[in-house]
Amino acid sequence: MAPRYLNVILLLCSLVTMFCQGTREIYPRKLYCCVEYQQQPIPIQNIKGYKMQSSTEVCHIDAIIFYTIKNYKVCANIKDNWVKQALDHLRYTLFIFCLLTQLQCTPKSLRNTIKLNLKQNY
Repeated sequence: MAPRYLNVILLLCSLVTMFCQGTREIYPRKLYCCVEYQQQPIPIQNIKGYKMQSSTEVCHIDAIIFYTIKNYKVCANIKDNWVKQALDHLRYTLFIFCLLTQLQCTPKSLRNTIKLNLKQNY
């Protein structure tokens, strides 16, 4: 029969392993939060998507995170005029895409399409 201390060590190792696996599933692997805004506008043709960040969740400021064609993330203030213009352009482009492809583009399906495209690219 194995010494009692080996059983205790085995039990502790099992508990540590279970705890580590459990915390990995609770917290996201990559959490990106904007902490400040970029003031300089980026060219609209360099933007491939965006995500809204809310201060009521994990991050501390409201922001728009633009994803560029070179896989950069740019934090912007929704109140800036260049940000509003970029968002309008992206919405218009998506609307035209829906018309040309004859897809039924409801707000929910558009959100899912945008999320799917971003997941595939990152």
